[in-house]
Amino acid sequence: MNIIEVCKALYNRKYVVGSGGNISIREGDRIYITPTGSILGFLDWNDLAIVKLNGEVVRGKPSSELNLHLKIYQKREDVKAIIHTHSLLSTYIGSRREIEMKTFEGKHFIKKISYVDFLEPGSLELAEEVSKQDGDVIILKDHGIVALGKSLEEAYIKVEVLEEQAKLNLLDLLLNSL
Repeated sequence: MNIIEVCKALYNRKYVVGSGGNISIREGDRIYITPTGSILGFLDWNDLAIVKLNGEVVRGKPSSELNLHLKIYQKREDVKAIIHTHSLLSTYIGSRREIEMKTFEGKHFIKKISYVDFLEPGSLELAEEVSKQDGDVIILKDHGIVALGKSLEEAYIKVEVLEEQAKLNLLDLLLNSL
């Protein structure tokens, strides 16, 4: 699974819509990141921006959330991939209550969810607050989610599993209200 395949999968599964969301991978001191204003489902390799860990842009126009990615990579050596989506149910439910892991898969793949109050998307303040979190998934209230992984596949699985757990939380809420 490569970054372009993940972009298309996220777009096709509606975890991102329009130009929302961004993905990056870290290779050594370089970050390959989706470009600002792009529709993830229509990208190819030549569209990716390349940025050094110190923030120097080597190629392209990186995502407006570049600082978020850089701050995480600079603080967490274990993170090699970051996926930021606007997954509908994960974002909505996670903005209103903690998402409970309802299945073995949820508990297996997602060890800790951190929650960050709403801060301006793309802001340095948001990047700094997110980079302080120790969760492997971070809910950005009324904004989206950030999934971290030692690989792109691991981060992607967390996006899918979190959305499934959010659906199960919604079903619990609906059934308990009957």
